[in-house]
Amino acid sequence: MKNIILSLFIISFACSCTQIEKSTENNQLYNQYKYFISLLNNENYSDASNLISERNIRDLTTNSNRQQFASYFPALSSLNDVFKNETDHFEKRNGNIACLTVVGYDSSNEKTAVDIKYLDEENSWKIDFVHLSYLDIADTLPTEATCPTRMQ
Repeated sequence: MKNIILSLFIISFACSCTQIEKSTENNQLYNQYKYFISLLNNENYSDASNLISERNIRDLTTNSNRQQFASYFPALSSLNDVFKNETDHFEKRNGNIACLTVVGYDSSNEKTAVDIKYLDEENSWKIDFVHLSYLDIADTLPTEATCPTRMQ
């Protein structure tokens, strides 16, 4: 009887650990997004630039310098001002590309969605492209992650 109870406890513990690991992985992009937002709130653009893709860094250093992050990436550097109330987020991954959609309401109580495309660079997800949408009142908020497309 003790062996059965011990076995059930071990199986239960193993299942809960697996669930915690999956849950953490499912929120990896969102957690990085929230970290990026905190860096923007503190105007720490140097560390924020470490979270963007090499293509963006190359554009920044070719056309500007790292100290001008906010002026070169006005939409990206103002992500911390988009939401008054975040209501949900969704993530998906496909190989070396991942997408995060964050939904909620802005300061005017308008439905808002932010879609972020990430690239896996050196085993780290880097922000490659961001698309911001203000939705019509009749539109429903997204219920899955959408990868934004960069216009060339």
